[in-house]
Amino acid sequence: MVIDIGGGTTDIAVISLGGIVKSKNLKIAGDRLNNDIISYMRDEFKILIGEKNCRNGKKLLLVRLYLESTWNRSSWRDLLTGLPREVVVTDSDIREAFSLSIRDLVEGIKDMLETTPPEILSDIMHHGITLSGEGFNSWA
Repeated sequence: MVIDIGGGTTDIAVISLGGIVKSKNLKIAGDRLNNDIISYMRDEFKILIGEKNCRNGKKLLLVRLYLESTWNRSSWRDLLTGLPREVVVTDSDIREAFSLSIRDLVEGIKDMLETTPPEILSDIMHHGITLSGEGFNSWA
């Protein structure tokens, strides 16, 4: 099984003997996760952040997942005053920001696994799943 998380879509494919057994395309990927973070920061903290800071937030979540860490930026713009404001954001905030999108992505993967033939499913269990794509690589 290969999961290619791109900027706009995620492609999921089960490959066996050089051919595609099943495939699925989801509109959940890096751009949607960035938009989730932007919306969360706007709604929760009333600040405006850009795409670059979203990528930094995704890196924070994955690189420091097991550490107690915060993500501070004084250059964020307060939506009420228009002035820069420093806000302390934790990895749990980022996790909450795109939890619904990740849940949808996991459901899509589970749907693929549920409809995969048992003999191929056994191979996936032994060999694992390969993650690739810019949406994934930009996180690490």
